[in-house]
Amino acid sequence: LSSAVFLLGAGCIRIKAVVSDGGVFLSKNGGSAWEQRVFVRQDEKKIVTIGGEDITVMVPDPKNPSVLYIGTEQSGMYKTENGGEVWQSFLPTKGRISGIAVNPKDPKNIFLAVGEQVLKTNDGGSKWEIAYLETRPKVTLSDLAIDGFDPKKIYVGLSNGDLMQSVDGGASWSVLHHVGSKIIKILIHPKDTRVITILTETEGIYRTTNLGKDWQSPIKELGAYRDLQRGQIIASDPKSKDHLIYISNYAFLETKNGGKDWKEIKSLITPGTTPVTAFTLASQNADHFYLATATTLY
Repeated sequence: LSSAVFLLGAGCIRIKAVVSDGGVFLSKNGGSAWEQRVFVRQDEKKIVTIGGEDITVMVPDPKNPSVLYIGTEQSGMYKTENGGEVWQSFLPTKGRISGIAVNPKDPKNIFLAVGEQVLKTNDGGSKWEIAYLETRPKVTLSDLAIDGFDPKKIYVGLSNGDLMQSVDGGASWSVLHHVGSKIIKILIHPKDTRVITILTETEGIYRTTNLGKDWQSPIKELGAYRDLQRGQIIASDPKSKDHLIYISNYAFLETKNGGKDWKEIKSLITPGTTPVTAFTLASQNADHFYLATATTLY
């Protein structure tokens, strides 16, 4: 399972790890029943689907929940306008999509990270232009985020630890912050976009509350957990900027005061045994959460 799987209300769901069981699944009743949503088109001799695709990212249209965008490991980007009933290829180029960002004030303005470049459209995908091109050898794009309050601010995480920022909608870029590890995830808090958290591959998390002027490493002093700096997941409560979940190789940790204090979360997965591939807090109750491994959604 990846972050493209719709979330489950209670218990757990287990899906066989075969190619035809890939793609996107939807539950309309809190997880009691699931249906696969993968149809693309009917050709003369076969049905074309996204059932065999490895989904890397899923992003909804901020103004229309029936519109969804997904990025894949090799086949570029797909879009649905009817909640997954039908998908259409949304990008003329193929390749791995590592990030998608939709302007919440103008959903036709979309940014996506593919390969070594950020592509941008202002008309909903009819025309694309290069907004950022990484030319340094062996440096790749790893995530992409947009400031919901000021959508001209775009952020790109790189494999060399650079956090790139554009303040003019992608026309120009500069390094906002540098860490010594690949940036895996960029979180901008929707209620206060001055608060940005980045998850790294081997240095844990970094957090700023003033748009990058100052940065802190909230877990740096926690020495009681093995391999704590090797992060897997970071998640934020959309209603509280100080409520964070951090999952490393051997720990599930939670803070409700911006990282001053952390407590361990007990889950059905023993830390260090099975990698967590996706995690989210329940939208109506942040004390409930959902997590996915390669075969199971809890």
